Amino acid sequence: MYGANLTRANLHNANLTEADLTDTKFVQADLSKCDCSESDLQGAVCSGAIAMNAVFRLANLTGLDLAGVNFEGANFSKALLCGVNFTQAKLMRANFWQADLSRANLLGADLMGADLSGANLAQANLYRAIMPPRWLESAKVCNTTLPSGNVSNRDCNT
Repeated sequence: MYGANLTRANLHNANLTEADLTDTKFVQADLSKCDCSESDLQGAVCSGAIAMNAVFRLANLTGLDLAGVNFEGANFSKALLCGVNFTQAKLMRANFWQADLSRANLLGADLMGADLSGANLAQANLYRAIMPPRWLESAKVCNTTLPSGNVSNRDCNT
């Protein structure tokens, strides 16, 4: 499906496991409950998409602009999310277990109820993000801008 135009497509419950979705257009598409496990989505365009309860386990979303996208309840466990723009994204109850969010922009994102256990948030921007209690205890932070605007270097020597 490399480079496919899936603008406004209804992909609710679709199985896109291990798909090459590079440069695919998902503009205003419904990806709710879609399984994109182990898929490559680099270069995909997702503006206005809805991906509630979608599965992106072990997927590569490196560098995507996902600002404002609704990923409530999505599973990003062990996904590559390096440099992803999640500005103002809805990430409530999302699973980021051991995901690589290094250099991600989560400015103002809603992460309430999200699982960030073992997530790599090195150099990420979490300014004004809405975060679950005690999220910092189980995530790696190095040169990470916290929701308060302070920078944490707690894990830079590990």
